[in-house]
Amino acid sequence: MLGKLSLMTLTWAACNLPILWRLPQAWRERRVHARDGGSDTDLWLWALSGVLAVAVGLRFFGHYYMQLVPPLCLLSAGALSRGGRRIAIGTMAFAAVAAFAFSAAGYFMKPFGHPVPYASVSRYLDVNARPTDRILVWGATPEIYWASGLEPATRFLATPSFLGETHPGRPPESSSPADSDPKVWQWFFHDLGAHPPQFVLDTSPADTRSSDTTPIQEFPTFQRYLDDNYHLVAVIDRINVYERK
Repeated sequence: MLGKLSLMTLTWAACNLPILWRLPQAWRERRVHARDGGSDTDLWLWALSGVLAVAVGLRFFGHYYMQLVPPLCLLSAGALSRGGRRIAIGTMAFAAVAAFAFSAAGYFMKPFGHPVPYASVSRYLDVNARPTDRILVWGATPEIYWASGLEPATRFLATPSFLGETHPGRPPESSSPADSDPKVWQWFFHDLGAHPPQFVLDTSPADTRSSDTTPIQEFPTFQRYLDDNYHLVAVIDRINVYERK
């Protein structure tokens, strides 16, 4: 946890130097600014609330840090507006170059591996499902729902977290399917009874986003439900597609 905190925080800081480098000046000027009739206390409190919000999850994903950007941008802009014109222009030029570089790198770098394979199975559903059909995606690939245009059969869009006690950002060995909440499973089967899915898509064989840690066979009750009501009709990009009998 501490390693991820250090890595993600330093990486985020390095990528946002145009925002951060004037913050010490903004902090030093806060009292002078207040004596002149202005106050940025609310911005510092906003930034502090963002720091606390990033910390409480103890996972430190990069997108968690986005909530820090608005208050820090405003604080940095205030410091720049009170500084020299050359410093302001240089900072904005550096920010523009960095923004272009990172945007360009996004087309070529894949730090989190290849994209999740959801397009092919979504096209299969588009051809074989009716617009009113519901589907169930077992795993953590909710892209299939919106790519296929079909509504989910249950309220759980990512089953490993809610039904399998497997959480992104935590070590795979920390998953504990046996400790999943019985009340959550009660809601799950209630939803299945209310609007049974026409198709069930098991993404655990595809090993997407740790879905392999919660294969269906680890949950005997759901395995029996699947065996009794569905049959395998296709395997697409290692995603098992079951259709209702």
